[in-house]
Order: sequence, then C-alpha cells, then structure tokens
Amino acid sequence: MNMTQATQTMPAGYKQTEIGVIPVDWDVKKLKDIANYRRGSFPQPYGLDKWYDNNFGMPFVQVVDVDDNFKLKPNTKQKISKEGAKLSVYVKKGTIILTIQGSIGRVCITQYDAYVDRTLLIFESFKEQFDKYFFLLKIFKKFEIEKEKAPGGIIKTITKEALSSFEISYPTNQLEQTAIATVLFDTDALIENLEKLIAKKRAIKQGTMQQLLTGKKRLPGFSGKWKLKKLGEITEMNSGGTPPSKVKSYYGGHLMWASIADMTSIGKYISDTEKKLTEMGLANSSARIFPKNTVLYAMYASIGECCIASNTIATSQAILGIRCGSKINNIYLYYYLNSIKDKVKLLGQQGTQSNLNKGMVENFELGLPEPAEQTAIAAVLSDMDTEIEKLENKLTKYRQIKIGMMQQLLTGKIRIYE
Repeated sequence: MNMTQATQTMPAGYKQTEIGVIPVDWDVKKLKDIANYRRGSFPQPYGLDKWYDNNFGMPFVQVVDVDDNFKLKPNTKQKISKEGAKLSVYVKKGTIILTIQGSIGRVCITQYDAYVDRTLLIFESFKEQFDKYFFLLKIFKKFEIEKEKAPGGIIKTITKEALSSFEISYPTNQLEQTAIATVLFDTDALIENLEKLIAKKRAIKQGTMQQLLTGKKRLPGFSGKWKLKKLGEITEMNSGGTPPSKVKSYYGGHLMWASIADMTSIGKYISDTEKKLTEMGLANSSARIFPKNTVLYAMYASIGECCIASNTIATSQAILGIRCGSKINNIYLYYYLNSIKDKVKLLGQQGTQSNLNKGMVENFELGLPEPAEQTAIAAVLSDMDTEIEKLENKLTKYRQIKIGMMQQLLTGKIRIYE
C-alpha cells in the first residue's frame, strides 16, 4: 500500500508511522531517545564463593529472579557479598529492569533495593515525562516480538546497542499513559485475586479429600463401619500394549489409544487421544479395549496420574486399566488414587526405575464405606471440582481479555482518555 492509499483509508484521528497506524496525538521515538539505561554488572568468574553471602548479603538479581508478574520473586536465588557488591550495580526499589540474556523480555519494577547482574538492563531515568507503569507494559509488548528475532541458540541475547534502535509509540499526554496502565494493572489485580481464590479452593478440596476418603469426617446420614480392602480384591485390572509404531496400518483408525502424554493435565475424564488405533493395530498387539468408565492409572513416568475413560479406549502398557464393579464407585476410586499420589510417587522411586506394576497397585489398601456413602463422597468432591473448573474457565477468559486489551490500548486502537 502506498502513502496515498494509506491516507485514503486512514481512520479519522490517526496517522501512518514507520511502526504502523497510531493516534495523531501519539509519538514514536527510539528507545535511546526516551530513556537512560545501562547493563548491570557482576565480578567474574561467577562461581567464586567470595562474591556471595547468603546469610548477610544484599539481594542479587539475576534472570531467574524476575517473575512473570512484573515483579521480582520475594527472595533472590543468591545474595551478594560486600566484596562482590563493589563490582556490581546497585538499584533502588521502584526501578525498571529488563532481562536481556537467556529468558529475555521479562520486565519488572523492583520492590526492594538490590544489586543487578549483567544479564539485565537497568532503566535509570526518562528523558521526558513518562508514566513508569505504561513504559513497563510497552517494553513488555515490544519484547514479545523482539525476543523471537534475537540472535543466539538456547541462550538468546539482546545487546544494549540493539535496544537503542527499538521504536516505541506512546501518548504524548502522560495522563493517558497513566490511564492505560491503570486499566491494565487493575485487570492484572483481578486475575491475581482469581488465581488466589482458585488456589484456596484447591487447598480446601485437598483437605476435604483427606477427611472424607479416610473416614475422619463423615457426611450426614452415614454411620456404617468401613472395611479395609486391597484394591485387587474389589476391582479387575490389566495394562495395555503398544502396536509397533513403524507399521502405519496399525494407526489412524477410530479406536482411542491413550499414552501417558494423553493423561497429563486433562482433568477427571479423558475423551480423546492424540493417536487412534485401527482394528489391525489392536489385533496385532497386546493392547486391549477397556470399557467406558474404566479408571486409567499411570504406572510409568508420570506415576500416579489417573483419569476416567468417557468412551471405549485402549492404552499403552504404561497405563493400568482398572474396572470397578459393584463394590467400589469409579469416581470414588479416582479421588482416592488422587489423594495418595504423593505417597505413590515415593513408592515408585524405591526400585531402580520410577515405575509401578500391576501387583503393587493390587496391594493398595483403602478404607471402603458402603456404596451409597461412596457415591455421596464422590458427589461432594465432584461438586468442588465443578466449582474450581468454572473459576479456571473464568480465569482463562480474563487472561484472554487482558491480552486483547493490551493490544488495543497500547497501540491506541482503543482510547480511554481524551
């Protein structure tokens, strides 16, 4: 598009610049013309004991200490000694710093005095009136793009010199900068509060599981004695199998086939798998079909992960399919297995490999109330899961809204201050 065409299609109140369309009362400048900045520093080599004093030293900020919430972590990984501090750079609380090596593009405003490593950039002052929080957000958005183009392999680096040419668009009215930053940080606060609420609900659920699944707390209307049973006495279980991956005709069918990767971070139910088997693949392997409502239990790698099949499914040999009869409710079993996950991980580490086997799982002992109480316990815990899931969905929505707001507000496409 040439400049004449751009002018003809330009919305009223906007102008074309080198970095795109912005409001007419916004400006574009290079970073070197907006702020004064320098790299941090630290004596070499890093590993000498004399540079550190983790008992009485000052906080020493490295890349690992910059969190993803525009803040430093509460405590730095290391503290710098008086001798090391002489060769580093001191920054006061409230200073903007930016990671420029390794995990580049993390930016924060320091919430305590500290010394700063050479892998970070320190913004010391502005050359004109600028809202600190607006600038922080603009740098963050700029680096979402620039870090993908940064040179280097695993450890990427953006030099101080390269930074000088980065162009930033901004409102010339500092009040608009402040208004934009306020809206976005208020949204961050809303997200943070929701994250705390979810964490609290999860902790409450964990405590409730420990109470209800051990009989320490009984639901109203239930008083019958619990029986101690081995899992192998009240269920049927088998592991699955894997057809040879080199035989293409074994894969690509309609039958779901679960691997450990399919089970991680999916929640209570598994309704789809990355790979599907053909009838030929099933027939030419030790894989077996498990019916709907089978509890799937990971014996290798992610030991103790479990879920419930919402459809007919086959699994790899790393997964045990546990079929529940009339003596145990499958959802009750799901929560029981989740409640002992930490203990099971330790059990798996007792051998040369971090694995379980069918025999070990069959020997799991659990307290078992009557089926009606099992169903009631499963319902209580399921309701708690439903509440947490709704909050998590709301959190995802808020995060998506924030991303859209940042894109619109930080480019001037939406104005909140006139």
